[in-house]
Amino acid sequence: MIRKGIQYLRKNTLLQVMVLYGLFYQMAFFWLERRAVRVHLLTSELDEKIPFCEYFIVPYFLWFIYIAAASVFFVCFCKDYEESRRYVLSFCAGMTVFLLVSFLYPNGQDLRPQLERGGTVFVEAVRFLYRIDTPTNILPSMHVYVTVMNSIALCRQENIRRRKGFVAGLWMFSVLIILSTLFLKQHCVVDVISAFGMYAVCYILVYRRERGYVYGRDRRRLESA
Repeated sequence: MIRKGIQYLRKNTLLQVMVLYGLFYQMAFFWLERRAVRVHLLTSELDEKIPFCEYFIVPYFLWFIYIAAASVFFVCFCKDYEESRRYVLSFCAGMTVFLLVSFLYPNGQDLRPQLERGGTVFVEAVRFLYRIDTPTNILPSMHVYVTVMNSIALCRQENIRRRKGFVAGLWMFSVLIILSTLFLKQHCVVDVISAFGMYAVCYILVYRRERGYVYGRDRRRLESA
């Protein structure tokens, strides 16, 4: 079983990239979280008007399953190699920008409420989240960026796009994940908005511009023939 897994890893270049980059990202993020630097607060009056709601811990934690499932699909099962390559490129590009921003502009927020002990299972889950994840290095929100990236990449698949009900449910789930970052006081409005902006730029560079280049190259090839 292990031997087959190693053989498959050797044959799958995109899987190799995801595994190696994942290791690099975890080490870099671990270092960024623990270095002693001055943190720039990103909170605003609008953030303080958003109420805390512990029930959003459910979609927030489901995000981890969502990102894992989408990554496995595109790296291991998607038949369109170009779409898989674009997914991996978008993933790594977004994470890299996030690390650079966190390094050059250490940031955070101070919105987390005091949670009383002995609360519901949802409150205890939020307490666990607060314990394992600091309120620093939140710009842009990777929860939001990867959610939008996953949803758009999946909806580009023809067999998924035809299933209108599934697509509607997928986007409803995505909205809940995005809202969870705000209602759990994990992120601020500014880093949620910046995640949308960063993905818009990434989509243009990875999908639109690259596709236009390929089409232009093919067109010139046909004209020369």
